[in-house]
Amino acid sequence: MLIGPAMRNAAGHVLVGALCALSWSCSEEPFDEGSSGQEIRGGRARDDHPEVAQMFQNIKNHDQWFACTATLIDRKIAITAGHCVEYRNQDRKGNYGYLEVRTRNSTGGIQTHRYQIDGYHNFDGAPHNVSGDPDDVGLIRLKSAVPCSVAHPARLSRNGPPNGTVVSRWGYGVCNGEAARKRVRHFRRGGETHMLCHGDSGGPTLDPDGRVYQINSGGSPDGLSADEAPQDGVARVGKEWNGIQRMLDLWGRAGGC
Repeated sequence: MLIGPAMRNAAGHVLVGALCALSWSCSEEPFDEGSSGQEIRGGRARDDHPEVAQMFQNIKNHDQWFACTATLIDRKIAITAGHCVEYRNQDRKGNYGYLEVRTRNSTGGIQTHRYQIDGYHNFDGAPHNVSGDPDDVGLIRLKSAVPCSVAHPARLSRNGPPNGTVVSRWGYGVCNGEAARKRVRHFRRGGETHMLCHGDSGGPTLDPDGRVYQINSGGSPDGLSADEAPQDGVARVGKEWNGIQRMLDLWGRAGGC
């Protein structure tokens, strides 16, 4: 999400709950099969899963920063949407923004950890589909590795779970002026969804094992109801699998935890 100028598209609604006793990310949130049209803004605010982080970049020298969601998949590399890195590539080391990882401290407060972005890569080709694109995947490279004491990187899933599986969608979106904070919604894979908002772009859909198989790409303008909103756009990790592995090797893997 652009904090200032308009953003390319909104991404990041999160659907509804799940069999909480079986879902690692469900906590006490109820699962309502009839509420799959709700936005992440109606989801549960979360302080867990620090690997789902917020990124800020100024690649095109905007007057203000561009904010998205990104997920650590290596201690020095995070996955996001291609439009969150302006559909650009940069291997030369520099200062292109930062990834902000938030954790709970010993007193129950939030501790913020910032890691400089020193490279980025986009897998989306022109023309770009602004309504949500299966190619809309990007990577960011960090200058220093995130310690395991701060966050454990998520794994990737090439194909995702079967339809009907309870999954979770995450994002730092801002819907209708709400404060940006990490939210999650659970839903059963295979249904139509209308939940992404500005700033949820780049966020993950996680399977029950916490593996990333989709990336938030396109969502709904503010003010539209679920019935009025277009179908959410998500990018498929599996579609860019070989390219992602190539870039991880090229940039150098710092490893997991």
